Amino acid sequence: MEQIIELLKTRDRFVIAGHIGPDGDTIGSCLGLAMALDKLGKNAVVVLEATAAKYRVIPGREYLNHGPLEALSFDVFIAMDCADVDRLGAAKALFDRAATTICIDHHKTNTGFADYNLIDGKASSTAEMVYGIIEQLTEVDQRIATAIYCGIVGDTGGFRYVSTSTSTMAVTAKLMATGIPFTELYSEMLLRRSFEAAKAFGLALGAARQAMGGRIVYTYMTAEMLASVGAVSSDLDTLVEYLMNTRGADVALFLYERQGVAKEELATKMTRDIDVARPETVDETPTGPGMNDTLPDAVPVIRVNGTLPDAMCATGIDGTSPDAMCATGIDSTSPDAMCATGTDGTSPDTGRGKVKASMRSRGLDVGRIAASLGGGGHRLAAGCTLVGSMEDIMPQVLTLLEQELEAYDS
Repeated sequence: MEQIIELLKTRDRFVIAGHIGPDGDTIGSCLGLAMALDKLGKNAVVVLEATAAKYRVIPGREYLNHGPLEALSFDVFIAMDCADVDRLGAAKALFDRAATTICIDHHKTNTGFADYNLIDGKASSTAEMVYGIIEQLTEVDQRIATAIYCGIVGDTGGFRYVSTSTSTMAVTAKLMATGIPFTELYSEMLLRRSFEAAKAFGLALGAARQAMGGRIVYTYMTAEMLASVGAVSSDLDTLVEYLMNTRGADVALFLYERQGVAKEELATKMTRDIDVARPETVDETPTGPGMNDTLPDAVPVIRVNGTLPDAMCATGIDGTSPDAMCATGIDSTSPDAMCATGTDGTSPDTGRGKVKASMRSRGLDVGRIAASLGGGGHRLAAGCTLVGSMEDIMPQVLTLLEQELEAYDS
């Protein structure tokens, strides 16, 4: 940490970026550090993908970059809350040309891809780690405290997750002492939702089903279902947590077609070409079973106007952070069919859609499962983005989860 603090004190121009599909921890960490560097007279620019409306309570949005990335001039690149360099999305181009790179992260899977790395897999959040840095640089004022608090609240699920420690609560107490409106921020981050979001919740819960005698609870949402109630994908970022609270459930799964950014604030549009080789070795990158042509009989697909949409829509985020991952094909086609998402949510080369899978568990390592599908996250909370149709993807992911749960039991 000492080397990183010295760099922050002695260098002048910084670019701070987080993972694609930024969550509250990513946003709060990036903006909180940017505000602290500004207090030191430094120049800090934050590069983030689209953010959900609820995150507008986090101050510091004036540091967000809205111009072309190639025009940015900087001394140090800081990767925040990002377990893998590829998850920086378009900002990876800045990382690649940076003279000095720093990574601050709390994901255990982070191998330390920067020149200087501060990785703490036991920390509740990257925001908690950033607080430890900022307090050695400058006074933590209300604006910085608000950003850090929102990051901690987001990644601890409101202090409910096992990563919440006595250190987390001690830091939170210091943040509260600055006079932040902590109850209002907590409600905005975790509890409040629009009327359209409530209607979308109803659709998703109405489609919910169980597998393995109730040990797996799952549901889905198509882009057309969302559009029918005027909601966006980020309105459902807490749905998988709701499913996980079902009595008797060991695993929760939520699949949704990724939606466009028309109703979400865009900081930087990001598209990426993905070409992931997926060996069959289970210990390294296990794949699921073969694809089926239809959904299981127990899973009725809700159709609006009688049909499922042919095009899946782009860029939604899950509320935990870890879940907006890189795209990986899981159907019977070759990896050559994998490609970047267009703004309508389809692959520009194939026209095929993308489906986001968010997973939660009480013990099963869903982080490893998500990683095998091209995504990642934490042991009990993870996700990935998959190329294909809902009808193809759902049975394969379900079968994979069933197999993994059976192996976990043994």
